[in-house]
Amino acid sequence: MGGLEQTAVTLRHQMLVPVALRHILPIGVTGLFCALALFLMVSTDTTYLHSWGTILVQDIILPIRNKPFKPKTQLLLLRLSIAGIAFFAWVFSFRFGQSTYILQFFALTGTVYLGGAGSCILGGLYWKKGTRQAAYTAMIVGMFFGILGFAVSSWWEGYFYPTLNVMAPQLLEEFRVLLYNAGESLPFVNWSVEPEVFRRQFPVSGQEIYLIGMLCAIGSYIAVSLLTCRKEFNLDKMLHRGKYNLEHFIDADADRNILEAEKHHRFNWRSLLGITAEYSRGDRILAWSVLIWTLYGFSVCLVQLVWNLGFGIWSEKNWFNFWRCYSLPLALLVGAVTTVWFTWGATRDLRRLFRSLRNPGKASGTEADDGFVKHDRE
Repeated sequence: MGGLEQTAVTLRHQMLVPVALRHILPIGVTGLFCALALFLMVSTDTTYLHSWGTILVQDIILPIRNKPFKPKTQLLLLRLSIAGIAFFAWVFSFRFGQSTYILQFFALTGTVYLGGAGSCILGGLYWKKGTRQAAYTAMIVGMFFGILGFAVSSWWEGYFYPTLNVMAPQLLEEFRVLLYNAGESLPFVNWSVEPEVFRRQFPVSGQEIYLIGMLCAIGSYIAVSLLTCRKEFNLDKMLHRGKYNLEHFIDADADRNILEAEKHHRFNWRSLLGITAEYSRGDRILAWSVLIWTLYGFSVCLVQLVWNLGFGIWSEKNWFNFWRCYSLPLALLVGAVTTVWFTWGATRDLRRLFRSLRNPGKASGTEADDGFVKHDRE
């Protein structure tokens, strides 16, 4: 019953804003908002299904098989994978009750894949000593922390705490004291480990479990790579750099700054962003905008971190004022711009998609472009 009570409390807190909006917004605007929320749910779910389905086939099954499928077979596997994930989500929803905030839940469940995915992507693309064994190890470690964290957070009050309290009460108390001491030493955590609170809810949040999973996955990726790497991978050939960058050497003046930076191993922002001669003006504007926006968001987060660590933790009123005077206006501005931008871009790209489907022979892609990467350590 404890798990159901915690789920009810969580849902009650999360429904405060929707219920308030129902009384604040007029009827017509409320209907538009509900329609928009429904469309967003559909687009998000389809994107998730496509993403996870392709990840299973392209990033797990294909590397294990080590040779490509026929196009029809690969398309069938992708469809079956997507349908299987949809069926799992449908069945799982009957047995699961959310016991934490939605963003914490996203971080917690995301650890299952994202905990180790970052190590595989960054290590695989930018480290010549990265190995397949290290990638699988990192994914397993991230998955372990994700599943363990999800299970403990969801069934702490109903199963884990009562079981440990009976079978190993001393160990449970030592764990509580350890969390208390760690919380006192680390100013950026806020773990509630009072006995009554500790009994009802696991103190470590989903975001913190996500961080622990990522750090352990990174460490395991580096360690296993160093132990299993027998021959360095040819990153230049895979990424078409250096002597393999034939497209840019056709024109002696093309990407001169990038070529000089590669030649002298000099840091170059354009090279970091991957801006090449093929980029149009719009592509360059988009690439720079994404970088500036990301750095700006990181700077704001860094200022908040320094302020709270060095000058005192913000009160709930301060956080509310920050949300009201900064986050909300910025979200409205960005939302207005991206709504126009995405509506126009999505309409244009959708027309191009149907045009390409009507004329498959004129499409730029080929059947060989199936996402399969051959292993080459020359």
